[in-house]
Amino acid sequence: MPTPMMLAHLGKMRLENVTLDKGCSQKEKAKSNDLAFAWKFWLASLAPWTHAITLTFKRIDSRQELINERIMTDAIKHFLLVLNRKCHKRTSIRNGLRIPVVTVIGWGTYKDHPHAHLCLAHPSHIDFSTFSAHIQFAADHTTWINKERDISPYRNTGWINYLVDHEPENIIFELTTAHQPAIKNAPN
Repeated sequence: MPTPMMLAHLGKMRLENVTLDKGCSQKEKAKSNDLAFAWKFWLASLAPWTHAITLTFKRIDSRQELINERIMTDAIKHFLLVLNRKCHKRTSIRNGLRIPVVTVIGWGTYKDHPHAHLCLAHPSHIDFSTFSAHIQFAADHTTWINKERDISPYRNTGWINYLVDHEPENIIFELTTAHQPAIKNAPN
């Protein structure tokens, strides 16, 4: 059975059959639970998470274009670009610095409430409240992100469990980055 690390290179990964029907054998249920646990453990271990965020998206833009998965992914990419630039200035591009993030997109119960759930970890040189303000700034400067958003402290692995259980097929691995420890004595 492949590990989450082996599957991460595939971009957007679909986690099929994480929860199985009652008609499945105990062995199949155990395998499914093991896989879900492996995903949760791997995602929780990527970084020292500090923020649990839900962003909602506009359903339609000024040109009457309906939102879709590609637009949501592009909007989150732009949001993360603005956030990375706000936190790391231009060095984020030159040095490859990225804010650690896990992203899951969702559509709501009736498929009419486009939203994204994110786990973020603030950089060590920025405090919690300043990073929260940077998140608000990045959301305000991303066209498709709506005003309805929830920025909360990440308290425990319950948020990761929610992400995997809520919309496991919509984890966007191309937008998932791990903690990057500071490099000491790096050559110029």
